Amino acid sequence: EDELEKASKDARLASARKLDTLRRDLEVGLQEELGKHRSGWTDDMKTTMAAHEQDLRALRNEAHAQTKHDRDAHDAERREIRHQQAAELERLRELSKERHDEA
Repeated sequence: EDELEKASKDARLASARKLDTLRRDLEVGLQEELGKHRSGWTDDMKTTMAAHEQDLRALRNEAHAQTKHDRDAHDAERREIRHQQAAELERLRELSKERHDEA
């Protein structure tokens, strides 16, 4: 019985060692796979973020150009209004002068 017990104990220990080795190998393999996926995910995120930043810069530049265009158009409109007002004022002065001369 002692030999049978010893053999059984040895078999359990060997089995436990094999299971422990398999568990460690599985953990290492999973960590390696997870690392690969993380690395791929990180690269994908960097690429995506770079594309978003480029889109944002393009939108910012477009908005700046549109603002400048709007400002230039508004300035031109104000110059035209001032020009019309000056022409109207001059016409009124001439009309006033004519009336004054007639009187």
